[in-house]
Amino acid sequence: MLLKFKFLNQKIKSFKLLLHVLLRFKRPTDNIVVICSQHLDEYIVEYQKMSNNSNNDKKHKKLA
Repeated sequence: MLLKFKFLNQKIKSFKLLLHVLLRFKRPTDNIVVICSQHLDEYIVEYQKMSNNSNNDKKHKKLA
């Protein structure tokens, strides 16, 4: 699980950087910018879901 967190975190950092670079040269409505932003959103949501599941697992272990 920790490896997947690290992998997703790296993807998020990479796509943030890519998005910043793209926005220096393209408009926010440009197709490539929109696609990059969508991917970034997907990775962030996946990371948050994993983080929430991990926190819930820890809470359940404390109750047991």
